[in-house]
Amino acid sequence: MFNPELKNYLLSGAQAKKYSNPVGITAVGAYMPEKNLTNADIAIEVPAEVNFDQAFGIFNRRVGENETPGSMATKAALNAVEKFNVDPKTIDLVIATHASKNIEQLTPPIAAEVQTGIGAVNAGAFNVDCGYNGFLPSVFTAIAFVQAGIYNKVLVVAGETLMDNVDFSDFKALTIGDGAGAVIIEKVEEGYGFLSTHHMSRGAEKAAGIKIKSGNPSYSSKQNSVKAYQYVEPISLQRDVPFLQRYIPASIQESLEVISLDKDKVDHYIFGQQFAGLTYSWIQNLGIDGARVFETLKDFAAMKTASIPVNIFEAYSKGILKKGDLIALGDQGANWYISSAILRWSI
Repeated sequence: MFNPELKNYLLSGAQAKKYSNPVGITAVGAYMPEKNLTNADIAIEVPAEVNFDQAFGIFNRRVGENETPGSMATKAALNAVEKFNVDPKTIDLVIATHASKNIEQLTPPIAAEVQTGIGAVNAGAFNVDCGYNGFLPSVFTAIAFVQAGIYNKVLVVAGETLMDNVDFSDFKALTIGDGAGAVIIEKVEEGYGFLSTHHMSRGAEKAAGIKIKSGNPSYSSKQNSVKAYQYVEPISLQRDVPFLQRYIPASIQESLEVISLDKDKVDHYIFGQQFAGLTYSWIQNLGIDGARVFETLKDFAAMKTASIPVNIFEAYSKGILKKGDLIALGDQGANWYISSAILRWSI
């Protein structure tokens, strides 16, 4: 049922948590910018030895031109409250997360921008900063507030304008896309909602991340500028990927084991998508049917913190997620932050 080899890839002694009080997702929304860029639209030279299409499986991505993480997150939140007829005045708390940086507004946090933008006049607001793995820790925070009875309804939103945070002299920029997603967390009927969660972390020297440096400022310009750019250490792919291939499976296994749920009982797996080869390794190391994995890599690329909520929205909108389905979520951030959750879909 469980793979003992994956126990060797637990980053810390942090244990999975089992939930008894039913708290789940009651609304979901997304915002995708209209502008689409194909790989051919971006003037990046891919090394001859790299078969990008096969290894990465990314062909398109959306670009939030003249938008910010906050403006996109606000649109995703509005989509959620409008689609599910939620009165923004009933929202008690707004939690926002993003990895992309707008150096013209490092503060105040975009959570307050979203709160004001959707008319959540009775809510408080703050950001959760956990790098690329910001969405699930934000959801875990929301669950804790609702389970404790402190708040009844929490909006969690992620917005990424990563295309503005990439050095377009590096072919790895082709893996990135913009998007925003939102969910509302509150109590649900018995037997539904989040059944378990797991989070583990450990610091790593010279990991990937975002820093202030000079680089090519856009996909259409070669003019050098100083901005907040995503960067990947030259050796990190060779050094880190063999471990990353097993970290998410190890965490998901912990979330399954604490509730004695077999991996084959899960209807859908949704990962914080990165690239096709990595997704394939997660499927192999979990030992699951790849048909159970829902992803949008070829259309939307890697949206970092927005990846999971956007994919949840897409799967729900296409009728793939049905009430009662079991869903496993897994995400990762550099340096290292790994999270997972099991939930029974309640809408």
